Amino acid sequence: MKTISFNLPAPPSTNRIWRVSNNRVHKSTEYTTWLKDMAWIVIQQIGPRKQSEALQGPLSVTLVVHPSDGRNGRRDLDNSIKPVLDFMEHIRLIDNDRDVTRIIALKGDRKQRHHIEVTV
Repeated sequence: MKTISFNLPAPPSTNRIWRVSNNRVHKSTEYTTWLKDMAWIVIQQIGPRKQSEALQGPLSVTLVVHPSDGRNGRRDLDNSIKPVLDFMEHIRLIDNDRDVTRIIALKGDRKQRHHIEVTV
C-alpha cells in the first residue's frame, strides 16, 4: 500500500471539538473552520482526492505532534488523535477511521512549532 504523508497545523483539542446547544451536539465553529482550512492545506501537499481513492483498512497511522510553547505545549498527546482521524475521513483520504488498526503517536520538538506530521 502506498504511504501518504503531510503536515498540518494542530487541531483544536478533542475537548473543544464538540459543543451542545438546544440539547443537540454539534461540531464547534473552531473545529468546523479547522476542517475546512486544513482541507486546502493538505490538497496542496498531496493533491485532490476522489472518493474512490479513499484508503481502506487495515490502516496504520503515525502522528508526530509538535507542541507549541505555553499552554498548548502541555496538551495531552491523545487529544490530537481523534480530530486528525476524523479530518482524514472528512477529506476522503481514508474511507472510515474505524479502519485504522494501529496508531503511533509521538510528541515532537517544540522548536518545530505547533503542527502535526501525519503518515498513513
